[in-house]
Amino acid sequence: MARTKDFMKVLDKRLRQDPELAVLVDAELVRSSIARQIYAARTQRHLSQQSLAKRAGIRRSVIADIEDADFDGDTILALARIAKAMKLQVFVSFERGSALNRP
Repeated sequence: MARTKDFMKVLDKRLRQDPELAVLVDAELVRSSIARQIYAARTQRHLSQQSLAKRAGIRRSVIADIEDADFDGDTILALARIAKAMKLQVFVSFERGSALNRP
């Protein structure tokens, strides 16, 4: 059997075989996306984690955890406060597919 060297094909095959792993990967992709967006919005405004935390009325460690994609569902309210502190809004959308284009 020929072996593929395309990492995305290998990963996609593995995720199709293991639905539980696929759910975990999708959750990580969401957390990672949120982390990148918060970091980008904060740095574009030249805010430190501490100054953003003060504006949002939360601890700096919460900002750090979010930017490290190390958070859980309880963080949704913190995300709303962070967005408000930067005069932004949080939108959640449900879209077909994922980064790996699984059905």
